[in-house]
Amino acid sequence: MQVKDLADISFLKVLSDDATLDNEIKDLYTSDLLSWVMGHVHQEKVALLTVLNTINAVAVATLLDMSAIIFCEGVIPTDDIIAKANEEGIAILVSPASSIATAREIIKHEG
Repeated sequence: MQVKDLADISFLKVLSDDATLDNEIKDLYTSDLLSWVMGHVHQEKVALLTVLNTINAVAVATLLDMSAIIFCEGVIPTDDIIAKANEEGIAILVSPASSIATAREIIKHEG
């Protein structure tokens, strides 16, 4: 799946540059503790689902070669987070739903 496939889900909104729409997503991971993410995500091209509105989420995503960060529960990332993610080629999306509801919808959409 690619980020542009997620853009087809009605309640997800892409906030990053169009250049990130082709990012491949191989898996989803949800956590709000970045040290936990760093120790447990061992695959590249993962989309992180979180409510943690910090630029450190982009730093972790960059270190782990993640494809996207999906901010859930209506969290809107700051402009500096979006700018840094664009610089690093990481897609930023937002969802009004919980992490688990968002993940369920993505999985259902994937087929």
